[in-house]
Amino acid sequence: MGLRVEGDDAGDDDLSYHRALIRSAVKVALPWKLAHAGLWQLWGRDVSVLGSVLIALAYVVAGAQLVLLCRGGRPIHDRLARTIVRSA
Repeated sequence: MGLRVEGDDAGDDDLSYHRALIRSAVKVALPWKLAHAGLWQLWGRDVSVLGSVLIALAYVVAGAQLVLLCRGGRPIHDRLARTIVRSA
């Protein structure tokens, strides 16, 4: 698609391992792990407050990412990792 993830600092064209790790963790691992942990809490139980809270947090994180992306801003994972997506 001709896209490249770079550091948002001036002159920082290469993406460091540290920034890539933060970006991936917040973008993919955090919502997935929250939902996964919530489902395990609900498995075989009638009601689990912790499970419901974890699943709700997963939706909040994923929803916040979507809202920021749709508003034309930078998503949470790019803000926290100080990265930006540019055309190659």
